[in-house]
Amino acid sequence: MGRRPVRRTASTLLAALAIALPSGCDQGPTVVLDWDMDGISDDEEGRHDPGGPADTDGDTTPDYLDLDSDNDTIPDSMEAGDGDIWTLATDWDSDTTPDFRDRDSDGNGVADGLEGATDIDGDTIPGFRDDDNDGDGLEDTVEIRGIPDDPPDSDGDTIMDFSDVDSDADAIPDSYEWLLDTDGDSWPDYLDLDSDGDGISDLEEAGDRDITSPPRDSDHDCVPDFRDLDSDSDGIDDATESMLGTSSCDADTDGDAAPDLVEITLGTDPLDPPTAPEREATSSSWSPTTTPRLPRTRPTTPSPPWTTWSSRPRPT
Repeated sequence: MGRRPVRRTASTLLAALAIALPSGCDQGPTVVLDWDMDGISDDEEGRHDPGGPADTDGDTTPDYLDLDSDNDTIPDSMEAGDGDIWTLATDWDSDTTPDFRDRDSDGNGVADGLEGATDIDGDTIPGFRDDDNDGDGLEDTVEIRGIPDDPPDSDGDTIMDFSDVDSDADAIPDSYEWLLDTDGDSWPDYLDLDSDGDGISDLEEAGDRDITSPPRDSDHDCVPDFRDLDSDSDGIDDATESMLGTSSCDADTDGDAAPDLVEITLGTDPLDPPTAPEREATSSSWSPTTTPRLPRTRPTTPSPPWTTWSSRPRPT
């Protein structure tokens, strides 16, 4: 229901008047009323409409007396734009419906009441007019995934994805993961908890829980670990290391100076320093050409029954 209509007294009536004096002497002054003082003239709010005063939200309070004509929780005075009753109210999405009557002022599919007036990303554009509320480079129309009435909250943190800079809570910003689908599983990386499908979660491969720090790149090959199938470039893919218990970001898990690949090839334990092979074996017998890389292993998963990531449930 709209806000309580404004009541006027003689002492406040002048505040609701705008008077323009003509330059000539053959006509009187022009008077424009703004009875609810929201920066929108009564005429524009439909006070004199042929069928009677307009009531956009149907709350029995006509728009010219209603401080929130469309009942979207955002006051008309904010949706008006410049607050000058001599100019037309703002129509942000140019759909011929001014914002004070438009429940989706930016036309992004999300109701103004859900977006609110907060400027989440600090770009000076309030949420109800911002096509990308969280400033992550993903438009709100993408992040609502076709569900405008109940926009997704993928990580269950009570912040809807279109307002969440880390929609899957993996400590990697959506702006970094974006719409790429590294492992081709039909889930974009910004919603995928294991972007490269190596069996190691993005949260673990991120390196830390600080979303402001860049994701870890263990082998410095400019491919972050969460997208790298062999993060430490030790010849053992991450999926295999996950099964063996060796580190995917350290080529020598037990720190005994013998690379994990050498120990696996020679039959010693890459997790136990005392079992390191003889030093001459690591220095003279082994080389990238004499010891073959282990075959790459990928987790086996059944083919998904869905065809689009927008219509299926989020993976757990």
